[in-house]
Amino acid sequence: MLRSSRRPSFLRRGFTLIELLVVIAIMGILASMLFPSFSRARESARRIDCASNMRQVGVAINMYTSDYDERYPIGFPFWSLDSSQMPHQPQLSTNLFTYTKSNQVWNCKSWTGVYLPDSDEGNYSFVISENPSVLDNGVIGVPSTSGSGAMIQRPRADASLQQPASYPLLFCGAGPQQANNLFHGHTLLNDAVWATGAISGTNVLYADMHVKWWKGNRPNWDNFYNTPLNGS
Repeated sequence: MLRSSRRPSFLRRGFTLIELLVVIAIMGILASMLFPSFSRARESARRIDCASNMRQVGVAINMYTSDYDERYPIGFPFWSLDSSQMPHQPQLSTNLFTYTKSNQVWNCKSWTGVYLPDSDEGNYSFVISENPSVLDNGVIGVPSTSGSGAMIQRPRADASLQQPASYPLLFCGAGPQQANNLFHGHTLLNDAVWATGAISGTNVLYADMHVKWWKGNRPNWDNFYNTPLNGS
C-alpha cells in the first residue's frame, strides 16, 4: 500500500497578510521603544569619553603649570575672538601639545559644530572675563589679536584660585558669552531655546582636576561662567 505524499494541512499553511502586518507592527513598536534607549546609552558613552579627554587635558595643564612657575598656560580658544570668524594662533591646544602629544583629546564625539579653517580643532573652551573692570575671573591667558604682544587676558598663578574645586577651568563647547550656538557639546540645545528656561548641560573640568557634569538653565550658566576666583 502506497503512502500518501501529502503533508497534513497544518504543515502547509503559511502566514496570512494580516498576520505578517501584525508582526511588522509589533516589531516597529519594539524598535521605537528600544531606539531611544540605544541613543541614550550612546550619548552616555560619549560623555564618559569626553570626561576622559578632559582629565588628560587637565594632566597636561598641571604639567605646564609645574614647568612655568605655577602659572596657567596662554592660548586662543577654538572659537573666533572677533568678526573675522577665524580662530587665532597659537590656540590653547597648540601650546599644550608638548604635554598632550595629540589633538584628539580636545575633540568631543558629541560635538556637532563646524570647525573653522586654520583651526587645530578641539571644542573645549575656558572662561574669558566679560568685563574685567567689574569681574576679572579668567585664569588662562589670551594674547591680543593685534599681534603687538599685549594680552587680552593675562595668565594667573594657580594660587589665585582659593576654591579650585568650584572653579570651571575648561568646559565642552562655548558659552553664549563667547559665541552663539556653540554650547552644544551634549544636549544639542540652541541659545534661543535655552533662553526660554530650558535645561542644558555639559562636561566641566574644574581647577582641582575633577570632571563633573554641569546642568542648568541660562541664568544658572551665567552665574557659573562668572564664578569669582575666590569661589564664593
